[in-house]
Amino acid sequence: MTKIQRIKGQPGTPYEVMFVEESGHLIVALTEWYRLRSSQGPTSTRDTYLSCLLPFFVFLSEKGCAWNAEPSQLRPILINFYRERFCCLVRPERGQERVAVLPTRDTPLQESTLQVFRSALRDFYLIMKDERLYAFSNPLTSDTLLSLKRLHDQAIANAGAPDHAGIRGEMHERSRRQPTAFIRYPKAREWKPDLRKELGDVRSGIHTILDAMMESPEISCREKIILELLRNTGARLHEVVLLTVGGYRNQGIAGQAQIVSKGSLGREVKTIYFTHHPRVMRLLTRYLEQIRPGWDTQGRSRLDVMEDREPLFLTERGTPYSVKSFYYHFMWNTNHRFTYSTVFDGLVQGE
Repeated sequence: MTKIQRIKGQPGTPYEVMFVEESGHLIVALTEWYRLRSSQGPTSTRDTYLSCLLPFFVFLSEKGCAWNAEPSQLRPILINFYRERFCCLVRPERGQERVAVLPTRDTPLQESTLQVFRSALRDFYLIMKDERLYAFSNPLTSDTLLSLKRLHDQAIANAGAPDHAGIRGEMHERSRRQPTAFIRYPKAREWKPDLRKELGDVRSGIHTILDAMMESPEISCREKIILELLRNTGARLHEVVLLTVGGYRNQGIAGQAQIVSKGSLGREVKTIYFTHHPRVMRLLTRYLEQIRPGWDTQGRSRLDVMEDREPLFLTERGTPYSVKSFYYHFMWNTNHRFTYSTVFDGLVQGE
């Protein structure tokens, strides 16, 4: 990393940052990509991709290979990059113009990070090719697989029809997922649980532990509500913890609440139901009538005088409750830590 330096661009110039080698030579390609990428997507993505491109450009310099070489010259460099820098096993796939990259126990990165590296390299060459700064096909794309995908798309019946028409040979999403990448990350074999054991032993044990915790005076009413809602509604931990006053009121419908779902962009679109669980109703009533008013900084005891976006659950200081606060209170008793983690294995799988 020390072989490439960043120099802040002069005011009024289109280059926010310039990248320079140790020898003092400007790395034109990286500097130009960084400028072009500023108008394509969030800055955080550009900075993440940059952190992946820097070691690759250092590697190119060490191997004496130009970034704009033909794909036939760049692909062996890519393979060596994964082998030498990440200690990966690279296996050519017979009969196809691509390779499978498998991390080993010496690989210093997670599989997801390796995928980000591939995305960063592909993004770099896509942009440089679109700007006519790279004269060849994208080295991260297999020409053979790309040709096969085109032939496949041409063979689809009623290829121009939308999915909802019901006459297209296959869904657009399936067509889009036809492989074209030169570098492939084989997925590990999916783990399949023993459903009989899960339903019979594990789930029964979890509920037994939860029932005991509901009777424990060491667990506060607020945490008991969270645990009961997790158990009885199937909601995620952050969805329950961040429940709002307006979501709980739910336009006057008792026994239901609107919560912010994963991927809903902050909108309360997911409904959870607890009207048939009297323990949840009793705990909520006790919390709202006896406990929450004492923590409200304004001393309010009625929900109808509160704003919709105010949090339903508060800390003892009157601040909004959070997932971090829940973990702190839930794990405070070290004598039960192992038991609590066992419960979480069954309740918070989606987090």
